[in-house]
Amino acid sequence: MNGRTLVPIRPVFEAIGFRVAWDGTTNTAAMSNSQYVVNMQINNKTLHTSGWNDEMDVPPQIINGRTMVPIRTPMERIGYDVEWISETQTVKITRNIVREIETELFYKINQHRAMNNAPALIWHEVWLLPRVHIYLTLQ
Repeated sequence: MNGRTLVPIRPVFEAIGFRVAWDGTTNTAAMSNSQYVVNMQINNKTLHTSGWNDEMDVPPQIINGRTMVPIRTPMERIGYDVEWISETQTVKITRNIVREIETELFYKINQHRAMNNAPALIWHEVWLLPRVHIYLTLQ
């Protein structure tokens, strides 16, 4: 759709440990785990993630009875990298632990700011913070 690849939402989110629910009254898919709540509504470009809103390139659609979504925005919001491999027509989704930590830090900073009646940070402003590098050695 509009040059974007849509994928079925349920198997992708269940594969990474999310519970997936469908509300047929509002045509909304709700995905949740212990850290995030993600909501997407059919024909609506707005992605709701744990109180934050993002605009997707194209809205989720129902195709052949399945909820199909542009996967990049929701996956990146919850700390995954998304890569399109055109040679094999494959979407590669990889867990990005650094982005996951940055995202969690961003949410915690905004929660603290809200408790102190300070305006919320906009996502791009978080990149002004010093970059934290974590090195893990597998043994």
